[in-house]
Amino acid sequence: MLCEKCGKYSATTYLKQTIKGRTVGMNVCSHCAMELGLGSMLSTFGLNMDDIFSSFLNKASARTADRQKLCPKCGKSLHEIATSGRVGCDLCYTTFRTELLTSIEKIHGHVRHAGKVSASAGEEIKVKRQLAQLKESMNHAIAEQNFEEAASLRDAIRDLEGKGNHHA
Repeated sequence: MLCEKCGKYSATTYLKQTIKGRTVGMNVCSHCAMELGLGSMLSTFGLNMDDIFSSFLNKASARTADRQKLCPKCGKSLHEIATSGRVGCDLCYTTFRTELLTSIEKIHGHVRHAGKVSASAGEEIKVKRQLAQLKESMNHAIAEQNFEEAASLRDAIRDLEGKGNHHA
């Protein structure tokens, strides 16, 4: 990805700024990051994301250099990923899983993507899961011929479905 400020070099830094409640993000190269005053801030911490990501992948890259595995979808090699600090596509994660897991864990602290969900979407997911669990319990109660429990669960399902309809 090219720098969104100059359009000349590869973007190495993501700048995110919130002003009066409005968040704006921009990918910039190291040159533009320096111009914006970010270079001195990052050097204070001794951080260079290109160096960090590359150093994590150097060992894995050296091990696979002789067989030079390529992603079947985008054609990127592990060396290209290590050099750029970016995977080419979603299939790169599967293709280079072994090599990337250690690096991803060191950078993020974990390897499972939790994602971001808005509060309303999170509540919707929670209700859907609860409904599925109640329906499963109701079906089990019917199979066991425990009709009182099944009726109680049916009522709980109706109440929960009714609450979901009020938010829509």
